Amino acid sequence: MPKRYSQLGLKFAYPNDWDLGEEETDGWPRSVAFQFPGGGYWSVYLYPATTDPQKLMDEVLESLRAEFDNIEAEEVSEIIGDAFVDGYDVSFFCLDFLINAQVRVLEAPSGTLIWMCQAESSDFEDRRDSFRQVSKSMLENFVQLPK
Repeated sequence: MPKRYSQLGLKFAYPNDWDLGEEETDGWPRSVAFQFPGGGYWSVYLYPATTDPQKLMDEVLESLRAEFDNIEAEEVSEIIGDAFVDGYDVSFFCLDFLINAQVRVLEAPSGTLIWMCQAESSDFEDRRDSFRQVSKSMLENFVQLPK
């Protein structure tokens, strides 16, 4: 049975082996991050609806490029559940490990979401379906922001 998260205007199911890492409930952006065995994570940031989604994705890529060399990023669009989302598939080396990541964004009347999942490449492939299911659950349950 999956665990459930319901805070910050977000509701979603997530795997039992994920641990809540940190939460930012005051101010903007509001965020929650989960860690899981193998050293990876899944995180989501919630911004006011007026936030430019492309600017958010560019900031994430700039941050990764500042921290790691030779970032490869491919622009992608996909449908998750009933939502059309944009983002990047990213890969880079950290120490001797190839890291894969996905950055996705959704602009909606109730807020702009940007979320990212990241893990060592073999762990990423093992968790790809879980990442997608959590994202789908979040998008299906996206609720109005608290005032």
